[in-house]
Amino acid sequence: MAVSGPDEKAPDAAPLDSRQDPEADLRPKVFGIGLNKTGTSSLKMAMGMLGYHTTGSNKQLLRAVRRGDIAPAIEHTRHYDSFQDWPYPLIFRELHEEYGDQAHYILTRRVSFEKWFASVENHARSSRLFSGQRLAYGYHRPFGRRREYEEIYHTHNEAVRDYFSAGAGAGAPFQEMCLDDGDGWEKLCPFLGCEQPDQPFPHRNSAGRRQQRWPGRRALNRTLEPAFRAYARLF
Repeated sequence: MAVSGPDEKAPDAAPLDSRQDPEADLRPKVFGIGLNKTGTSSLKMAMGMLGYHTTGSNKQLLRAVRRGDIAPAIEHTRHYDSFQDWPYPLIFRELHEEYGDQAHYILTRRVSFEKWFASVENHARSSRLFSGQRLAYGYHRPFGRRREYEEIYHTHNEAVRDYFSAGAGAGAPFQEMCLDDGDGWEKLCPFLGCEQPDQPFPHRNSAGRRQQRWPGRRALNRTLEPAFRAYARLF
């Protein structure tokens, strides 16, 4: 499955990863296996607030997974107890094979495909010219690729649901979360068996905030966007 590639993060986009000694007594693993732009940065921050040692998107691991080498990603999971973003949505089956029912699995999603795709396009408008989304989704930019991205989005979500409802993952701790619908502590904390913090659930990387960043990149991508759309119509 070709499934916005990990792009550079704003300096304040998420807390720093908290690497652990693999021999340390970590909590049971929690894997966020929703596509990016579904609330993965918010989930990462929430897990950090709950005391989990978190890690997020890793382009080097994503490259390895795309080459068919999953071992580096599995090894990386020894050092943390909470995971979101790339490459983890691509290897949810292998993660379950490795950790089984001892881990928790969270599928983040948007309230609709339209909401998700708008966020993916907006993310691309702030991306560096050559960073692109090809590594994750198979296309350098999403512009003009609505049909392809819609298939990716629905195929992934349905595959995850099928795996954890009727497949090998049936019975494993599995939860869907949609921040658009207001899901937050009241859904996450009972699922993890932890106490709810006396703080609002975090919401990171909102469209309004992102539109204020990197005006030069946005201007350049806006100029090139019609060309990407025209190219998509040819192939």
